[in-house]
Amino acid sequence: MHRLVIDVNENVLDKIIYFLRNLPKKDVKVIEDHVLQEKKIKDNYIDFSQFQVDTFKEIKDPVAWQRQIRDEWNRD
Repeated sequence: MHRLVIDVNENVLDKIIYFLRNLPKKDVKVIEDHVLQEKKIKDNYIDFSQFQVDTFKEIKDPVAWQRQIRDEWNRD
């Protein structure tokens, strides 16, 4: 016996429930159908668009800067 825990969007939930209910009752049992609150889901993600990172702003030629950094790795 296995227990499967999945998060499902509303637009496919009915298809999954239909499928599960049409499987043999002795083999599959829906134990819980818990609705997640949208706010709790969003709390798990970080929206990086709200941050502005100016770390590399002063680099005029990024390719030359990368080459300079890589040259430090060479031991020739």
